[in-house]
Amino acid sequence: MELSELMKEIRDKYKNDSLTSRKLKISRQAIINICEGYSIPKDETVVKMCEELNLDKDKMIIKAHTERSKGEVRKIWEDIGKKLSNVAAALLVSVFVAPQMLALNSIRHSESPSG
Repeated sequence: MELSELMKEIRDKYKNDSLTSRKLKISRQAIINICEGYSIPKDETVVKMCEELNLDKDKMIIKAHTERSKGEVRKIWEDIGKKLSNVAAALLVSVFVAPQMLALNSIRHSESPSG
């Protein structure tokens, strides 16, 4: 999701730019510029946005840096984001799937007839 869309979500949550600006501690003009895609929020603002919407801060900071960057630097940030996603997926497998597979394997061995 684009950062501009996230800002629109927060603005909708608070119903107006004044309250949104107080919550995020940025100007109303900054909110408008972010919503319209004219600017990318600073990292501190991205963190506050994530707290408002209960989103992964690491992923959104990488997203902000990717949106701010161009050329080779943008490609580097995109690669960092992909690597983070791959690590997260591997961790999920190791935490949730692997123990279940070990348990199933253990059950199979305990149920097999001993020779």
